[in-house]
Amino acid sequence: MTSHQNQTRRAIKVPDRLRRLAYILDSAIPLPGGARIGVESVVGLIPGVGDVFGALASCYIIAEGIRLGAPASVVIRMVWNVLLESTIGVVPVIGDLFDLAFKSNLRNIALLNELEKRSAPVHKPSRVLSWLIFGIATMALVLFIWLTVSLLSALGSAVLRLFT
Repeated sequence: MTSHQNQTRRAIKVPDRLRRLAYILDSAIPLPGGARIGVESVVGLIPGVGDVFGALASCYIIAEGIRLGAPASVVIRMVWNVLLESTIGVVPVIGDLFDLAFKSNLRNIALLNELEKRSAPVHKPSRVLSWLIFGIATMALVLFIWLTVSLLSALGSAVLRLFT
């Protein structure tokens, strides 16, 4: 790829399917009082498994953002949103409440929507850099899963010791 090709300018068009996915994950279920939660919040109540499901679904939205041509700066912000929500989400109760309020998937769609609304098209980013960022995020997710499993194992052992 030449330098000229890397500077090709084009606008991003966010597919409705990504918007719907973020809505389903973060806000599809109404609660009394007007608040909304998503499937990710419900599944997140299952220790470990729910947080991993949420992080993987969120990674799909990031990968689609890269595929659409989001600049590396936006990809980094998207990754940060998911890592923050996933990390805090591990903490029982507090993490679930944070997940209800933070809604990383809707935040990430908003970042992509901003790119779509720009009057000037964005520069096509280096795909290598964006996928490198995504790879690092995936490694962080694997570390997150390992830490979650370790934490649950230690918690389970502690509970068993209390009853034996």
